[in-house]
Amino acid sequence: MCIYMYITYLNLFFSQVHQGVSGSVYAPSMAPVSKARIATLPSLMDVYTATSGDYFRILVPGNYTLTVSAHGFKEQSQVLH
Repeated sequence: MCIYMYITYLNLFFSQVHQGVSGSVYAPSMAPVSKARIATLPSLMDVYTATSGDYFRILVPGNYTLTVSAHGFKEQSQVLH
């Protein structure tokens, strides 16, 4: 009984921990953009893309403005609900 409850709570924890937003940033040439800044407002912590252009940002459910910026590219924003 205790092991089952522990596994149940662990599964619940993992399902909640991996909430957020993820994606990839590519140049018009379809080359991945590394070190692109991903800002999520009103959160104050930015993340940066990996060399593959991929990113993941843990977020609690809510409304955010996601802004992507990288040197040599036009900044782009999108509202997330």
